[in-house]
Amino acid sequence: MISKGKEEEILNKRILAARETAGFSITQAAQKLGFKNYQTLSAIEKGARKMNAHELIMMARLYGRTLDYFLESDVAPDPVPLWRKTTKTDINQIQRQFLSFLENYSNLEHLLGLKRRWKDILRNYDRDDFSYNGFEQAGKLGAEIHIFLDLGSRPSLNLLNVLENKLRFKILHMPLEDGVSGASVVDNALGVGILINANDAPWRRNFDLAHELFHIITWNVFSPEEIGNGTTKTRPEQYADIFASSLLLPENHLLDALKEISADNEFRLIDI
Repeated sequence: MISKGKEEEILNKRILAARETAGFSITQAAQKLGFKNYQTLSAIEKGARKMNAHELIMMARLYGRTLDYFLESDVAPDPVPLWRKTTKTDINQIQRQFLSFLENYSNLEHLLGLKRRWKDILRNYDRDDFSYNGFEQAGKLGAEIHIFLDLGSRPSLNLLNVLENKLRFKILHMPLEDGVSGASVVDNALGVGILINANDAPWRRNFDLAHELFHIITWNVFSPEEIGNGTTKTRPEQYADIFASSLLLPENHLLDALKEISADNEFRLIDI
């Protein structure tokens, strides 16, 4: 059994960790929590000042955490999403909002008894499958998934609906600041989550969704170090673009469309 002193120590550490992972400075958090100065919050985090239940609830809301996070003796570490962003963009606050959405939605799934089906889309690929001609493999994978999901001749119109309703992906469209394109995460407790920038044009959102789908399918193929922090076009990121192009613009449907407007099955630049 954990002693009372140990419980208080755990609580204080959780309060500090929750603020930092949510991306708030101690001054910002103190202002939003209604404290007159940051020293009050600092004293709470150090265990020098007791806090009441109302203050703990306010912190949980601000930091996007459940009360269990602060009070349970053991909590699982946060999953780490893959991001696509510019170098200078701070994603801490966005990441906590994203994960909080996934946590709440997962709780709702459990309450409603909904079965998760996201593992149906996983494929038995490993690192060696992409070592010889990864670009070709990524294109083939896009075509394969297009058929598996039965996306038809207008994949962009169907992809979101199929992923959400057939595979139960948790897809969040959220206005993001400039420099952030999106994110994805796979977690046994939370399932699959994809974050899309709602400020982007529809065509860009569709492409980003397909791009993140590649990362979901190959989650255990490439290491986070290979994929990178989202600021550069690493090889797996290039594969994801090839996959998205193949998924959203399947070759056979494109050729059929060109045949309808071409003469004698000869394609000219003006036809395209």
